[in-house]
Amino acid sequence: MNECILNSFYVYCIVMVLIYIIKPEFLFYNEGDKCLFKNFGCGENKTILTIQILSIVLSILTYFLTRFLISLS
Repeated sequence: MNECILNSFYVYCIVMVLIYIIKPEFLFYNEGDKCLFKNFGCGENKTILTIQILSIVLSILTYFLTRFLISLS
């Protein structure tokens, strides 16, 4: 069980760092020379899928994915 949690933590951290490096347009907007997170909502510079929601969903998915992959081996 600890191996599953540790592996899912590593995968989660790698994916989150990649998101911060890539800066997809559905999560970030540019204001001058700054790149900022979009807020929750509808309209300009807002999104339904914020970084907080994505982070929670991603952590759950990585845990169950690593648990499934470890059970296969």
